[in-house]
Amino acid sequence: MAGGVLEFDVGNTALKWRLCHRHGFERGRLPCDEGRVAALLEGLRPDVLHISSVASDDANAMLRRCADKAAVACRFAQVSASCGGITNAYDDPLTLGVDRWLAMIAAKRRVSGDLVIADIGTALTIDVLAADGVHQGGYILPGRRLMRESLLGGTGRIQFDEIREPSIDLGNNTASCVENASWLAAVSVISDVARRIQQADRQVSVVVTGGDAKAALQVAGVDGGSWVYVEDLVLDGLSLVLGREGLNS
Repeated sequence: MAGGVLEFDVGNTALKWRLCHRHGFERGRLPCDEGRVAALLEGLRPDVLHISSVASDDANAMLRRCADKAAVACRFAQVSASCGGITNAYDDPLTLGVDRWLAMIAAKRRVSGDLVIADIGTALTIDVLAADGVHQGGYILPGRRLMRESLLGGTGRIQFDEIREPSIDLGNNTASCVENASWLAAVSVISDVARRIQQADRQVSVVVTGGDAKAALQVAGVDGGSWVYVEDLVLDGLSLVLGREGLNS
């Protein structure tokens, strides 16, 4: 297969990719490893590579190296003070994570009203966006797995195997107590942020994305009824900023 726009959402632990071509989309996920990235570029042969990355400078240099070797034009998305009707709340706009920025741009295009945007992955990031597009700020917390790992690493006697079925029920053994608490923490903080900004005459919608987002919806229960899951929210924002529509700052 040849041609199309290849998009990368490069996170802390993995790389999510989506190829946009005339027949639709292909997508996948892989470790951010030079050999894997080079093989992907060789196999897909895209016309251009667009990247959202919160990875290290070394990882970004590797991505550029792979693109150069494959003779693929490469562009990295950047954060700005404003874009696509969104105004950045940070004192120094460039210090906001580009993934959060792109997620807000995409969420604003998809859902109207006041928004709580949560990316539930290695880290749990939450951003609040007013209906007029003004970013109100946000939160960054450890994600579910980091919560679990910090507890295991900081205590001598809590040891268990991971439970695969997500739940927020009270635990009846050490494993379920820890695992269920991590899900409860994630769901509760998102719900609490939405409640805090709720006003009587204004609708608040919660938009969730990230590797743990589907499971979080499953355990959210009633609160999850007003939540919107978007699989590729960051990539959707990347496409808006660097892709076909080319939103301007």
